[in-house]
Amino acid sequence: MSRRWVYAVSVAMLVSWGAVSWGQQRDFDIPVVGKGPVIDGEMDEIWSVASIQYMTISIGEGPPSNKADCSGSFRALHDAEFLYVLVDVNDESQRRDNPLADGWQDDSVEFYFDGNNSKGAQGAIEPDDFQYRFNWNPEEPDTYFYEYFHRPQSLVGVQYMMVETKTGYRFEIKLPWSTLMVGGAAPMGKLVGIDCFINDDDDGGGRDHQVAWHATAGTGWNTPGMWGTALVVAPLKATGPSPRNGATDVVMPLFRWTPGQTALFHNVYMGKTPDLGPEHLAGPRQVLAMFYYALGLEPGTTYYWRVDEIEKDGVTTHTGDVWSFIAQPKTAYKPTPADGTNTVSPGAALTWLAGSGPVAKHRVYLSDSRDAVGQGKAEADKGTVTETTFQPAAALQGATTYYWRVDEVGPDGSALTGAVWSFTTVVPIDDFESYTDKEGNRIYETWIDGWTNKTGSVVGNLVEPFAEQRIVHGGKQSMPLEYNNVSAPFYSEAELSFATRQDWTAGGTDTLVLYLRGRSANKAAPVYVALKDSSNRTAAVTHPDAAMARALEWTEWQIPLSSFTGVNAAAVRALYLGAGDKANPVAGGTGVIYVDDIGLAKPAPAVK
Repeated sequence: MSRRWVYAVSVAMLVSWGAVSWGQQRDFDIPVVGKGPVIDGEMDEIWSVASIQYMTISIGEGPPSNKADCSGSFRALHDAEFLYVLVDVNDESQRRDNPLADGWQDDSVEFYFDGNNSKGAQGAIEPDDFQYRFNWNPEEPDTYFYEYFHRPQSLVGVQYMMVETKTGYRFEIKLPWSTLMVGGAAPMGKLVGIDCFINDDDDGGGRDHQVAWHATAGTGWNTPGMWGTALVVAPLKATGPSPRNGATDVVMPLFRWTPGQTALFHNVYMGKTPDLGPEHLAGPRQVLAMFYYALGLEPGTTYYWRVDEIEKDGVTTHTGDVWSFIAQPKTAYKPTPADGTNTVSPGAALTWLAGSGPVAKHRVYLSDSRDAVGQGKAEADKGTVTETTFQPAAALQGATTYYWRVDEVGPDGSALTGAVWSFTTVVPIDDFESYTDKEGNRIYETWIDGWTNKTGSVVGNLVEPFAEQRIVHGGKQSMPLEYNNVSAPFYSEAELSFATRQDWTAGGTDTLVLYLRGRSANKAAPVYVALKDSSNRTAAVTHPDAAMARALEWTEWQIPLSSFTGVNAAAVRALYLGAGDKANPVAGGTGVIYVDDIGLAKPAPAVK
C-alpha cells in the first residue's frame, strides 16, 4: 500500500467524520449506554437518561377528544449494537379487528427511521428509511409487528414487548443497527431522521385518530422530510469496527473504527487470542482511526483486535471491546452443519463459505465413507454447483454419520481440495412439517391437548393455519403449545401416542433432541418432557433453565434417554410435553411455547 493511497483515504475519512453535524439542527440527542435495557416492557432506571418526546400533533381523521383518548411519548437510547425505543400510549379503549397488513387502522404505534437523515420528499424512500408498526395485541405482545418499506430483511433481529398500563399501553423496542444501517455500523456522532406516530381506533372498523411527534400531515408516513432529527451520541470508547465483529471473509488487513468522542490517540491491539495484553500492541498511539496490519493475515485464522482510546492528556484511556474476524482461506470453509455436529435433520441442506480465490463452481463430495470422500471416489462425487449450498436429492438416512468436502474449482478448471467434514443425522420423531389444516391431519388431532386430557394445554393456533408458520426452527412449521395453569389441575400437557412401541435405542441413538422457544410475555412455568413405555412406566425431565418459557431464541435441548429413570427407551409408547409441575401442582401462570424438530441423536465420532 502506498503512502499516497493511505493519505488520501485518511483525509477522506477525516472529512467524513468532521462533517458529522456542523451547521445542522437537531431536535434531541439519543444517549449512549454501556448495556441496553432488558426488553420486557418495564420502565427500567436506565431510561431516565433519555429525554421525553411527546406525540401531540393531530395528522389524520380529526383530533382526539382529549389526551386520554390518543396521546403519548417516546424515548430513545443506543449502544454499539442496538437502538432502543420506549413508547408510552394514552388510550382509553383498544381495538384490533384488521389483518396485520392493514393494522394501521387499529390501535398501534409507528416508528420511523432515516439512517442518513436524507429529509427526502414524499415517496423518496431509500434503503435506510424504515416504517415499523407495532400493534396493540395482548395475545401476541412480542411478535405482532410490521415494516412497510423493506420487509422481510427489515424484520431481522427486531425484538419488542408490549405491556398494558393504567392509561393505555407501552412498547419497549430493540432495533439492530445492522438492520437500520443496512449492514453498516451504528451512526455514532451523526444525525438521523426519526418520527413516531400513534394510531387510535375507538370503536372498531377503522382508524379514528392519528397523532405524531414531528410530522405535520398524514402524508408524513412516506415523507422523510417531515420527520424530526436526532443526534446519535458517540461513546467514549471505539465502536463500529471494520471489518465488522465476527466477519468471516476478511482479505485485506486494513482496520477502521468510529473513534470515541474525546479520543486523540488510538492504541491498536492484534492477536490470535481474545486475551489481548501489552505484547499484542500492534499500533501504538495511532493518530487516525485506521490501521494497516503490515504483518498480513494467515488464511483461515481467527484474529482478535481491540482499540483503546486515549484522551488529549495522554493518560486517560478508554479500553475498547475485543472484536474478532476470520481471515478468508483459499479453500471452502465454515461448513453448515458444523463439523462434528450430531443433531442434523436428514433433510438438511449443506452450506459453506467460498474460498478467496477466483471460484467458478464448487464440486461436492458426500458419503457415509470417509475414505470415499477423502479420496474423491466416484460414488461420493455429487457434481458441481455454482451456489454455496447443496441439497441432497433424497433425504439422508437417520442415525448415520456422513462425510463431505467441497473443492473450489477455478475458471481454468483447476481445483483446490477442501477439508473433509462430518455430521451425524438424527432419527426424526416429529418435525411438524406433515400437518395441514384439513380435518384428519390437523396438528391437534395427533398431539392430544387439554380439550381431551383436561389439562390447561391447547395445541395449535385457534384459527388456520393451526401449525405455527412464522416462528419456526427448521422447515416451515412448528407446534405452538399454550399453557394455562391458573386453574386445576395446575399443569398443561400435550401427548403424542404411538400405535406400536418404539425402540429409541435402535442404531445407537441415546439422546432425545428438541428445540424450544418462548415469549417474553409468558408467565414463569417449568417446561418438561416425559416418556411412557409399554409397561406404563413414566418419567419426566424438567428443563434446567427455569426461565425457558420466556426465551426469545430457539434453544436446543438434549436429554439423555438414561435421564428418564425406570423407562425402557426400547419400548416407548408415548411422549409428553408440558409446562408446570405435574408432580407437585400449584396454581401458576399462562403463556405459549413453541416446539420444533424432535428427534433422536447418537454420539458423533471424534473429529479427525
